[in-house]
Amino acid sequence: MSKSAQIVEALRHSRHDWLNQLQLIKGYMALERYDRMNDVIEEIIQQAHQDSKISSLNAPVFAERLLTFNWHNHPYQLAYECLLERSDLSDKEAKIVRILNEGFIAFDKSSQIGEDNHLLLVLKDLDHLTFEWDFHGRISSFDEIECFIERVTTKETGVKCKEKQFMENEIFVSLEIGP
Repeated sequence: MSKSAQIVEALRHSRHDWLNQLQLIKGYMALERYDRMNDVIEEIIQQAHQDSKISSLNAPVFAERLLTFNWHNHPYQLAYECLLERSDLSDKEAKIVRILNEGFIAFDKSSQIGEDNHLLLVLKDLDHLTFEWDFHGRISSFDEIECFIERVTTKETGVKCKEKQFMENEIFVSLEIGP
């Protein structure tokens, strides 16, 4: 796909998302549900702040992957929260994109299709860059998630699993990405 076609495709998806949000606000306004209307507006503002933070990390492939993820067919909705103090991930971009893609594939294979599934990805600065994967929904198998953790946590990658919890309808994994 040409660069122009990619830009047009991105704008089409973005316009669709905005129209959905505006229709939701308009519906709540018509129903005089001003509390819900304000909640939706606040959610839009918070999402715009997160999108801005992700876009400012000097990691364009990483940003594109997160910002466009929900435009594609997955058995869960992705949300993300960027709590990073640093503003430049360019030196780690290849590593974090690989981890991100492997994680998404594992959650795609582990999530039951047609269910109300949600994955929250939190980016933090603790001692090192940390990704927290917090999945809520119907899980068909934990095996793919276990394999994902094993694949990315090696001495060569410098990635460590700081925490993992597997429950009936929830998975939590914290990965520390070393230097």
